[in-house]
Amino acid sequence: MAQTFKGKPGDLIEIFRKDYQHWAVYIGENEVVHLVNEGGDSSGSSELLSSNGKVKIEKFADVVGNDRHQVNNLLDEKYKARKRNVIVEEACEMVGHEYTVDTYNCAHFATEMRYGKAESRQFKGKPGDLIQIFRDGPYQHWAVYIRENEVVHFTTDGGDSSGSSELLSSNGKVKREKITDVVGNHRYQVNNLLDEKYDARKPMTIVKEACEMMDSELQYNVATYNSKHFAIEMRYGKAESRQVKGKPGDLIKIFRDGPYQHWAVYIGGQEVVHFTTDGGDSSGSSELLSSNGKVKIEKFADVVGNDRHQVNNLLDDMYKARMPMTIVKEARDMMDSELQYNVDTYNSEHFATEMRYDKAESRQFNGKPGDLIKIFRDGPYQQWAVYIGENEVVHFTTDGGQSSGSSELLSSSTGKVKREKLTDVVGNHRHQVNNLLDDIYKAREPSIIVEEACEMVGREYTVDTYNCAHFAIEMRYGKAESRQFKGKPGDLIEIFRGPYQHWAVYIGENEVVHFTTEGDQSSGSLESLSSRAEVKREKLTDVVGNHRFKVNILLDKSRKAREPSVIVKEACAMVGRELSYNVATYNCEHFAVEMRYGKAESRQFKGKPGDLIEISRWGYQHWAVYIGENEVVHLVNEGGLLSCASSNPGSSNGKVLRQKFANVVSNDRYQVNNLLDDSRKARDPSVIVKEACVMVGRELQYDIVSYNCEHFATEMRYGKANSWQVFKALFTGFSAVGVSAVGVSVATVAKCVSK
Repeated sequence: MAQTFKGKPGDLIEIFRKDYQHWAVYIGENEVVHLVNEGGDSSGSSELLSSNGKVKIEKFADVVGNDRHQVNNLLDEKYKARKRNVIVEEACEMVGHEYTVDTYNCAHFATEMRYGKAESRQFKGKPGDLIQIFRDGPYQHWAVYIRENEVVHFTTDGGDSSGSSELLSSNGKVKREKITDVVGNHRYQVNNLLDEKYDARKPMTIVKEACEMMDSELQYNVATYNSKHFAIEMRYGKAESRQVKGKPGDLIKIFRDGPYQHWAVYIGGQEVVHFTTDGGDSSGSSELLSSNGKVKIEKFADVVGNDRHQVNNLLDDMYKARMPMTIVKEARDMMDSELQYNVDTYNSEHFATEMRYDKAESRQFNGKPGDLIKIFRDGPYQQWAVYIGENEVVHFTTDGGQSSGSSELLSSSTGKVKREKLTDVVGNHRHQVNNLLDDIYKAREPSIIVEEACEMVGREYTVDTYNCAHFAIEMRYGKAESRQFKGKPGDLIEIFRGPYQHWAVYIGENEVVHFTTEGDQSSGSLESLSSRAEVKREKLTDVVGNHRFKVNILLDKSRKAREPSVIVKEACAMVGRELSYNVATYNCEHFAVEMRYGKAESRQFKGKPGDLIEISRWGYQHWAVYIGENEVVHLVNEGGLLSCASSNPGSSNGKVLRQKFANVVSNDRYQVNNLLDDSRKARDPSVIVKEACVMVGRELQYDIVSYNCEHFATEMRYGKANSWQVFKALFTGFSAVGVSAVGVSVATVAKCVSK
């Protein structure tokens, strides 16, 4: 019986690479989320000691590759695992995030998702070091490491040390806490940022003074005294922070939560002049599209709030700035002026640039109805929408209405056309007008684009064949350019299902003919190993479902393909035929190849009599000797389990069986692996087959360490028993199997038992 993958969503998967273990979080539907290093290396190469890493969602089979793997919720006895839906939801939200692998690797990520803390993240700091913690917001939190996994840090009322942005101005307190409690789930690093500028005090002085400050209550202000000021003061004896280095007359760009940036003119003395909407919105909310506005003088800290900011004299390369005193004077003179605010014609950026350059200009959204909007999400994908005017867009989005930043799934979801506010769709992401095919196609009239887009609202599509870019392009140009299937009648289509590929013959008009098992969901389910099957004619989109596919005329270099008309005619003539399906002798690939080339062939099993077959089970390999005619001889343990790692490890009764190759392999991955041919001379195939057949029915003493299925197989091929998986287990610590001899012959280990 084949052991199939038994993981549940939220489980951690340990994958045994060549020199290390890789970890992933299983989220269901044959998909995992995991942290990989640069280049997306998830196929077995050792991870770099120090490089950038990125969180990805990928197919389980693609990540595991040919490597052994197991479910390993390694800290369940130490910590309580979070709810499965929480683990899966948070893991998916992390997709696209980047980390530095030396301080946070795949194991840290996986344990953090399941338990809410990255237990294995060892801290390498020394007493007196400054710790920079990357919060969710635009600010970093800072702490002083003192010893024994403890830090001293300055934090606002409420003891917020789990990641929220600190308040702009409030009461703060110096606290001594565990670094793991302060860091929480956030990335961090040692950063003694001013060591090149100042001499750090002695570690014992830093630690002593930091501890003496414990429980001190101080006035917290993001600009004048924050967690960074405190940490720097402890290490160097002076408080310093990267405050605004602006000069009077400079423009300040403030990054609000919404899609817009707020702008102000710095006039000195920690004050700014800015143009803001009714209600004095200067604390971070997105500005209204059109309303009454007023020019105000306010404290810089009050206008910035908790938002990131920078000096940005954005047009200095284009225009000559006026004298600082002129800018400041004119800005002050504008105080309390009431103006009509409009995001397109006169907003805070227009006002600021007018003060500095004597002309109003803005790089805010200037789109026109019918324009295509490209939105840069956090992940590798861009969202596209059609602007229809009045701050509204029509766009195609995945189930759940992910329109605020989450990357659309590559497959396995349905999408829907929606009409929403531009600001709601854009969220906090960068965006631009991008009529990308205007040089190739003539855009339709704006009124037609808008009208047709609005008529499409509510329509549903399958994402793999039609995504947001296709929709937007189709609305503007009347054709979804990227949605074209490039196959020709007679071509073979390779469809990537789970760990297997399905094959079909394209016959034109978006239809294929393919050979599929009884009850087989032709949108992606794994085909049975051996069963009755039928040739069917179906829509390509129905067969492909949400899976990746490509044209693959795989034998054209070695075979002459028949005429397309002949291929199509013969394929159609086969529709409705019921045939015996077998993964080794006649599968969907055999059928497709036979239709195109007139001869059935598959890149499935190509072993020769006497070859050893390695079958990848759950957490171990099973071995068998191929004797020809789709048959193998192999040793199984008590109860006939096809296992080299019984549920009752140690010694038990074993029996040599002769069975059909397909029945032994079942749905498991396998390969020909004559593993010792480089160091041993294999016996003649006829001798191997003869001796293996002679052993059929023998009952032997089966022992996981001294004589298992691999020992039997190698003894048949080479005349001497060996087991490399036991050798690796003993010397790499993969499992505690004890110290037993490896490579013991049948004569000294196997005990024959009469039937």
